[in-house]
Amino acid sequence: AVLTSSILLSLGIAIFNIASKQVILSSVGRDSHYAFYAADSGLECALYWDYQQNAFNADSSQLAINCAYGTVPTPGGGVAPLTKTTGAGSTQTTFDFSLGLDQKDPCTTVTVTKDTVTQKTTVESRGYNTCEDGNPRRIERAVRARY
Repeated sequence: AVLTSSILLSLGIAIFNIASKQVILSSVGRDSHYAFYAADSGLECALYWDYQQNAFNADSSQLAINCAYGTVPTPGGGVAPLTKTTGAGSTQTTFDFSLGLDQKDPCTTVTVTKDTVTQKTTVESRGYNTCEDGNPRRIERAVRARY
């Protein structure tokens, strides 16, 4: 009876370990998807504002943008402020926004670089599954478009 119960207990522990690792693996996959979709949302937002509103040129007076069904609040509230840096032959604009109202929601940071010499634009969007910087399970995914 002791031998049978120890064998059954060992099998139960082994099955529990496999199941718990599968749960962790699936949650990492889910969080990776959230990060990728946040990055994709940032890229689409930047492409819209570049094509439709011409918001990222050096002479643009655009101070803030609205994304994802209207005004997307940043973690501090309000609309996504634009930070422009003009260098030799290029203008770089950076903005970030959250895809929800909480720090635990996905967020994205977008950098748009317009090269005035080659007339090329690079949009790089980095998406995160959570806006919490210190979260050990924070995952980053990035997408880039050049045109």
